[in-house]
Amino acid sequence: MLRRLIILLYLIASASFYLPGVNGQSLLWKISGGDLDSTSYLFGTIHIKDKRVYCLNDSVLTAFEKCDAFAMEVDLNPENLAHLSSKMLLPDDQTLQDLFTEEEYQLITTVIEDITGMDILLFNRLKPIAILSLVMNFQFANDVDVSVDEYLYREAVTKDKKIIGIETIEEQLEILETIPNDYIIDYFKNIEHAEEDMEIIIKLYKSAELEDLLEMMLEDKSMVMIQKTLLTDRNIKMSERIQKLIKEQSVFIAVGAGHLPGREGIINMLTRAGYNVEPVKINNK
Repeated sequence: MLRRLIILLYLIASASFYLPGVNGQSLLWKISGGDLDSTSYLFGTIHIKDKRVYCLNDSVLTAFEKCDAFAMEVDLNPENLAHLSSKMLLPDDQTLQDLFTEEEYQLITTVIEDITGMDILLFNRLKPIAILSLVMNFQFANDVDVSVDEYLYREAVTKDKKIIGIETIEEQLEILETIPNDYIIDYFKNIEHAEEDMEIIIKLYKSAELEDLLEMMLEDKSMVMIQKTLLTDRNIKMSERIQKLIKEQSVFIAVGAGHLPGREGIINMLTRAGYNVEPVKINNK
């Protein structure tokens, strides 16, 4: 079921054990108390361009307006995006054919042509994770111009809010490149089931059933091997950086929804640090 693991990368490849002590079912959480002078908010996103996941009603937008700063996983400024694009290329002396068997390369070629309608030679120097991203961007709905994260980033720019990247481009790339190539091949082998899985994920996301999303991830035993890198270690680092940010100003924080729940999720880490983290009711139907 590795295809589910790959799809759940849209939630930042998140998996952890759901913590029953974290009550409430929401994508939006209010952070207050402790040593804070102002209130901040934590919002779980999903990184797809599908209008069904635009859960941006008055509660979310009001919270966004109240905050002085906007924090997201990576600052999407043009310089960072250009840097990201350059890092998606293999070394000059290497192509995809050097990384896969002849049979695997033929599978990638077939999938690229079927999904995108383009020739593999156009992408032969892209890293495997970039090839996966390309296929998934073509495969799933693109009925809006930008993901929720990108929309909020643009709003923050328009409203002249301070914009903060919680992680760096290098940190995210290092994490993504820990995903083994055979996981990507498994996704391509089972690509016909991916849309069905994505529909389940979108339904659970809209209902803020975060624990069920995590349960889907945990069905895949392969996740155990990379869970610490993809989720737990990142949650610790992100929680520490978020705590520093919210002490300095009010911040609207948007991160992949998979980072929120769990024994080692951001909600629980902030609670353990002495903050009040409360769900804000929003209508995601």
